[in-house]
Amino acid sequence: MEQFGRLDIMVLSAGISGKSSKEFAEGFDTDNWHKVNGINLDGVMFMIKYGYKECAKHGVGSIIPILSLASYSVNGSMAYTATKGALARLLPYWAKHMAPMGVRVNGIAPGFTDTNMTNPEGIEQSDMAAFVEKMHKDKAASIPLRREGLPEDMANAACFLAGDASSFMTGQCLIVDGGEIL
Repeated sequence: MEQFGRLDIMVLSAGISGKSSKEFAEGFDTDNWHKVNGINLDGVMFMIKYGYKECAKHGVGSIIPILSLASYSVNGSMAYTATKGALARLLPYWAKHMAPMGVRVNGIAPGFTDTNMTNPEGIEQSDMAAFVEKMHKDKAASIPLRREGLPEDMANAACFLAGDASSFMTGQCLIVDGGEIL
């Protein structure tokens, strides 16, 4: 606000996957639960809480939370799946209540995407590098379009949702996954 004088578009993309659990009971790790919920769910809620009124001031706001395929299936840890599922349910709620203010709320549910979340920091120097490389190759082979998503794929979807081409959309979630959910 200080730099540009207004807020019209919010892309809420911060998130973590948390600890992956090998055993079902490990999913109940309370510290992991709170950390993942704090970033993935509370972070989005607070950004919207403090940003939607600024978006509404000019009647052209667009809020774009980033969900996940885990919003629609069990595809991640218990905490991750819970937060992304909650966002999928909150998205139409927020859209319904903000639409009269001229603010559209639409989400993006990325499939497997080549990001820092799928390439842990420092992995290139570790024994895990070959494992992660094979994981990416195998995952790409399992996606109908035969490649993993790129950050640019998600940015293109966000630009569409933020722009005039989607001016009659609210409460929707674009699944950008190369067919992975199929």
